[in-house]
Amino acid sequence: MKLQYKIMVFMTIILTVTLGIVSLFSYYEMQENVKEQMSRNVQNTAAVIASMKDIQEAIGDPNGADKIQETVERIRLKTKVQFITVMDMDGIRYSHPLPEKIGKKFTGDDEESCLKNGQTYVSEAQGSLGYSLRAFTPIYKEGTQVGAVCVGILIGDLNKEFFSLLKRFIPYIGIGLFIGVVGSVILAYNIKKTIFGMEPNEIAWKLKTKQMAEALTGFKEVAWNLRAQNHEFMNKLQTISGLIQLEEYNKAVEFIQHTSNVRNELICTLSNSIKVAPLAGLLLSKYNKAAEAKIQFDIDEKSYLSRLPDRINEDELICVVGNLIENSIEAVMGSSDGKIGFSIEEMDSKVYIKISNNGAPIPEEFGKKLFERGSSSKEGFRGFGLNNVKQIIDQVGGEINYTTGNETTWYVTI
Repeated sequence: MKLQYKIMVFMTIILTVTLGIVSLFSYYEMQENVKEQMSRNVQNTAAVIASMKDIQEAIGDPNGADKIQETVERIRLKTKVQFITVMDMDGIRYSHPLPEKIGKKFTGDDEESCLKNGQTYVSEAQGSLGYSLRAFTPIYKEGTQVGAVCVGILIGDLNKEFFSLLKRFIPYIGIGLFIGVVGSVILAYNIKKTIFGMEPNEIAWKLKTKQMAEALTGFKEVAWNLRAQNHEFMNKLQTISGLIQLEEYNKAVEFIQHTSNVRNELICTLSNSIKVAPLAGLLLSKYNKAAEAKIQFDIDEKSYLSRLPDRINEDELICVVGNLIENSIEAVMGSSDGKIGFSIEEMDSKVYIKISNNGAPIPEEFGKKLFERGSSSKEGFRGFGLNNVKQIIDQVGGEINYTTGNETTWYVTI
């Protein structure tokens, strides 16, 4: 084989092996990160459910399964986990995605440590829906354990999530391999040109002393050139590896970019202060949506809501808060420093809600018809959210006002 082709083959092998090693380590690291993130998600969801007073009170109640099933199914659909099972100390289910499983004993044989010892943990086991990753958290009522909650994701769905990320990873391996092969071809051509297009044995036998001296000089230059190009090649390879890893964790890093302190503060605020489960679930969902869009979403740590006033139900509250937060997200979408603030408090049998954003102010001419049905500053089939909000607030005898300028703030009293 000619020297030029040997160099090309040799450099291609080195590149392939190097990329293969980088890809293998990245594969396992990505797999562990996805699994770790999913484990944290199900643990957080289980902790929120276990802290709900309605769940604690319903365990042991003859009609408790109906109350618990309705509550956790709302949360399950919003958090996109595969199942949320609340059970008593005997392992009897009070909730399940398949209603016919309610009242039957939990399966998997991995719940004992939680029921007997009150431990919180994540395990993998075969359940009634299939092999799953599941988080267990004990449920306490007045200091006594009354049951446990299990939140799970099917391993099959977890693998789908992982392979969807992996598909984004593969094109960059191909790009890196292509660049490396092109680089090896150019390098081999330059070396061949430097040694006058001859093979080493031809140089050894045919060149005269002077030519040999010149050839040796040429080889020295080639060596330095090869070293420099190899160094630059490795820099490029490292850069490609870094880009691959950045792309690899594009969504995974977004589900964990906030520090554990921020996440723990959020969960603590929602579980300890927001006792209306659907509202807590909505805020968690909107927080995650804002985080994906790189929008700062601050929930006031002083927020507190123990129960809803009799004049408004959960669905109506969700409609009001959900629409106002969604409008705020749209208002700051695309901004490099988008911020949304939320607070809720109850006082003198009333609930006070404040939602703010630092997006563009509401135009004065639009503010006059803000709550009219079909009225919107955006294109398309829009302008129904605020109209629905106004109708609900009017029906329950509440008030809604706003201020706008550097910051737009909505004030709702129910």
